[in-house]
Amino acid sequence: MRRLFTFTRIILKTKTMKKNFYTFMLLLCLPFFGNTQLASLGVGDTAPGFTATDIHGNTHTLSDYAGKWVMIDLFTYWCGPCQAVAPTLNEFYKKYGCNAYDMIVLSVEGDGTEQQTIDFENDYGGDAAFPTPSISGLAGGGDAVHAAYSPVAYPTIILIGPDGLIKNQDIWPISGVNTFENAVSAAGGSTILIPNQCSAGIDEIELGAISVFPNPSDGDFSINMSNAVTESVQVELISLVGTLVYKTVHETAAKGSSIAVSTESLESGSYLVRLTGLDSGKTKTTNISIK
Repeated sequence: MRRLFTFTRIILKTKTMKKNFYTFMLLLCLPFFGNTQLASLGVGDTAPGFTATDIHGNTHTLSDYAGKWVMIDLFTYWCGPCQAVAPTLNEFYKKYGCNAYDMIVLSVEGDGTEQQTIDFENDYGGDAAFPTPSISGLAGGGDAVHAAYSPVAYPTIILIGPDGLIKNQDIWPISGVNTFENAVSAAGGSTILIPNQCSAGIDEIELGAISVFPNPSDGDFSINMSNAVTESVQVELISLVGTLVYKTVHETAAKGSSIAVSTESLESGSYLVRLTGLDSGKTKTTNISIK
């Protein structure tokens, strides 16, 4: 099956007799859905504006990206094809600078909770250090975005030009990062496809094994270190869009000891925990979820 249609879940919940009827109707409608993935919008139409907040607390307003190219992945947390596509979209996002340049990529979930969207990102998003910003349906305002664009199948990935007009309302099928690159080029955006480094790059250098407990945490947790460390250690928490949200220095750490971390007013979400030896410059990272 090419992808999941928006009323598939309804069909699954009906009684057997109704299942047969709706399945028949679905088959009749498939050819029409193949022509467009947005119920009332097409190429050349003005993209509906929106403001939504991703699972890391960052707000995205479409008008703020005027003059840039914007790719929006309309997906749901329960959609199998969406899970399959997510790592490739994330690879494209990372290749072109993690939204710091002229190519913006957003993933907008349709009907899930914030935790369901976090779980989707953690399980299917690809490189955990550079995830595409994900907006949950219920907590982040993704449901309103879906209502404005009315996708009839998932995933539906659209491309908006710097003039605010829809340039591609269904990037599909997806065979790799080149699919997205070709879509941007075909729409006239080839000049902005310049690979760029993400600003939050982290070098992994062996500093012994580290672990955090508890994970998920309510904001208070311990970092356990396996190697003997005699230098001062800097502890940082970094959101998955590269924002430094916590920083402190511990003077010493010893093998088998723990560093206690206490954060206040930290938004729920997933974070990178980065330890850096201030003398050696060696770093080690792990992940933690704050609930």
